[in-house]
Amino acid sequence: MIDLYSPIFNSYALALAPRLRSKKFLKYAGYYNIEAHVRTLLEYLDKKENNSDFVLPWKEYQELLESLV
Repeated sequence: MIDLYSPIFNSYALALAPRLRSKKFLKYAGYYNIEAHVRTLLEYLDKKENNSDFVLPWKEYQELLESLV
């Protein structure tokens, strides 16, 4: 499930992030040579605000998380 430009795919990937430690998440990103992209996604989680065009607005991301529970 990798599409660097899809806000939906990136948001689903971020939904899995809490289950992985950041270092492990970055390790997996290394296999696909997308470390910078993953760092941007993790920064989005830390700051809780939209930092690029390939993530959902924070409120929509929260709604997505709630729908997965």
